[in-house]
Amino acid sequence: MQQTTINMPSGHPVRAMTGLARQIALPGEFAPERFPSFPALERTAVMAFNQPASLVLPTNLETKMMLVRQAGFPLWADQPTTGQAWQYTYSATGAASTLDVQLEVGYLTDTPRFGTAVGSALPGRPAVTSGVVQNVFTYPVLGIDHNAGANTWFYKPAGYDLTFSVGLSTAAALAANCNLRVVVEYWLKPGELLLKEYPISMLVGQNTGVVNVGATGDNEWWRPRNLQVQFGTAQATGWTWLVSATVCSGTFSSYTASGVDGGTITYTTPSVVRGLIPLVIAAEFANSRIPWQATRTTAAAVLGTNVTQVLNKAGTILAGRVNPDTINPFNVLSTYVAGLHPSEKAWLPLETGVYSYCPPSTDMTAFWDYTSQTLIEYPVYRLDNESLVNVMFFKPGATDETLAITASWHLEFRTTSALFQIALSGMTLESFHQAQLALAAAGFFFHNPDHKAILSRVTDAVKKVAPHAISVLSAANPVMGSIAKSAYKAARPARKVKVPQAPMRMPTTTASASGQNGPKGQRKPKPKGGKRQGKR
Repeated sequence: MQQTTINMPSGHPVRAMTGLARQIALPGEFAPERFPSFPALERTAVMAFNQPASLVLPTNLETKMMLVRQAGFPLWADQPTTGQAWQYTYSATGAASTLDVQLEVGYLTDTPRFGTAVGSALPGRPAVTSGVVQNVFTYPVLGIDHNAGANTWFYKPAGYDLTFSVGLSTAAALAANCNLRVVVEYWLKPGELLLKEYPISMLVGQNTGVVNVGATGDNEWWRPRNLQVQFGTAQATGWTWLVSATVCSGTFSSYTASGVDGGTITYTTPSVVRGLIPLVIAAEFANSRIPWQATRTTAAAVLGTNVTQVLNKAGTILAGRVNPDTINPFNVLSTYVAGLHPSEKAWLPLETGVYSYCPPSTDMTAFWDYTSQTLIEYPVYRLDNESLVNVMFFKPGATDETLAITASWHLEFRTTSALFQIALSGMTLESFHQAQLALAAAGFFFHNPDHKAILSRVTDAVKKVAPHAISVLSAANPVMGSIAKSAYKAARPARKVKVPQAPMRMPTTTASASGQNGPKGQRKPKPKGGKRQGKR
């Protein structure tokens, strides 16, 4: 029988709040903690990640970095790519005996393909050729938004080319021309979508047709929704249609049909394109199966050290926190961040690097799934997560700057596996709330050399809110309140601080004050001397 333990971060609320706040603000320095849950007690396991990376900041160009409190892709940055192409394929099966049939597009059909020769000429899926070989992605960049259905979204960075192709999964050629219309969804913000339609023609003797959407100026999330098919003549029934989306950093050049196979999509050799793409991903995902179902990310932080030669260090950093329910963080500009409230932004020198962390917000009651809905599991980005996002804009001086990046994040997840130690959180919701207040008072952006000063800031902030937390605890549980008061006094022996007692009970309204006559003999005596005596 497996024993369930209770995770007690400390012996009293002050230390509990301090420990929780520290591991949220410095996940690379402290072990993960279990968060309190309401209304149910959650038995969970915890896991910590630490992943290094390198980021080059080109001179006179603005480089964006985005830190999100998510398990799959916690850190994004503008990065150069050359000749990068990848392809996603969705399937739809339906009767095709009528002249006009609408088919619902399902989940991703197979493993997304990467590289300059994306797959080979297969029925319904054209091969892709483009320029120079460079594989940037370890995993496909997929997203889910359960507010808009369970189908998987794919990501297209700004400046990358997008091409849709529709074909048959069999090697049978069409007996007559066929007109198709692929209906796709474009993601705007959590739960808000935009429908777009693209016509495709398939000629007799072929089984694949292509339409090029082109390159747009935004970072975008797409997914096929429906496929409308109109035949010139009646066809066989039970056909499986494949809708493929090809994303490439090059420029669409041509499509060459080739009998009954998928044909070939050709992109011109591209120049270097900078795209906002994931900078780190958990290395553990490559060698093990991480239980990212029913998961909440309790901490996420990034440390950027400027490793450029000392004499060449120059530039600025503009950082701020944005609400994804208000503005799309993938496309937010530095001008928007510059207009934020001073408590939500920071202006730092690039010479000293940067440290930033994402504190927990209102989504901490939810346990998310961070894996795709395909047959093969991939880490995904949660588009429906409305927690605040930290964005940073780096502007170097006359020379390129290089940042050594370290991303750290913590997970808490439900599991029944005996491989993980499960436990219950011993912290109250009130202590968790006070820890959040302490973090808000300490700030979210720091110079790299001084980022550990957050410890003293958090400690000072906890000391300010601790008396209130103790008073609330005393009112709810006098025994625990008495223990907390003693612990609080012991923690501050050098200062004579009066620990507040339980909240004072306000006197009830008298009958005379409410306009009614109370019982006789209960009038309140007048103070001596004709004046009310106040407490001195």
